[in-house]
Amino acid sequence: MPALANEAEGDLSKAARLWERLGHKKRALQLYRKAGDQAAIDRFAIKSADLRRPQLAKVIEFQERKQFRSAIKLAGAWRAVIRKRLGTYRRGFTWREDPVEERLLDELYRLEDRIDECQALLAEQSQNWTKAARHWRRIRNIERAEVAQDKAIDELEDPAARGEALLRTGEYERAADAFGLAGRPERQNEAKARLAERQEQWEEAAGYWQSIDREKEHARCMSRAASAAENWTEAARWHYATGQKTLAKQAERTARVQGRAEAVRIRRNQPTLF
Repeated sequence: MPALANEAEGDLSKAARLWERLGHKKRALQLYRKAGDQAAIDRFAIKSADLRRPQLAKVIEFQERKQFRSAIKLAGAWRAVIRKRLGTYRRGFTWREDPVEERLLDELYRLEDRIDECQALLAEQSQNWTKAARHWRRIRNIERAEVAQDKAIDELEDPAARGEALLRTGEYERAADAFGLAGRPERQNEAKARLAERQEQWEEAAGYWQSIDREKEHARCMSRAASAAENWTEAARWHYATGQKTLAKQAERTARVQGRAEAVRIRRNQPTLF
């Protein structure tokens, strides 16, 4: 028998695979263990997992041993069982706290976080930085997401594509530099406008928007500049230009109040004849 021949020759992994195909699972597992084939051992552990019992601890064990695919596979199987159980509970749902449902939901959320974390780590191993960033964001690990996103952007050779990616992530100063290298003045001025807005340099931002014929954004920034200067009449005019009627009316009311207060101040300061 080929399996016995492979055992005799010391090719334990090959013998184990043959025993497994023949349905001799126990013998196959013994040989996988002797051969130190951890991936095969983990595969057997997943297949034989008792999905009537919680599996999160085993998922964490796989992850800590950097067996990310095994962790994802077991977590996915256990997640499917939890979702089925939750469906059963919710069909008989009543408006009261259910400790069993709460425990299952907690387990589900923790499993999903583990799956995303393993997906992120796998993506980092293959240097798929965009995918890694997406999964890190799902579990709210912003620091790791930003590191991965930066690496993804740095790999872009085309400066225009790099500029677009930086613009999407809010790296406006770097985006402006990239668009400058790409010879894209319109996109460069948009990046500069957004940077000026972030810094609350409203008139500067308005100038950049106007230079690329973005009149609505220009008017919006001019309204902010006028409001910052407490020039409410001017602010109202620009708000109307952007279609912000409510803000325009509020600015007009403030301008009227301001005008009446100024008139009172002038009358009080005027000299009287008597």
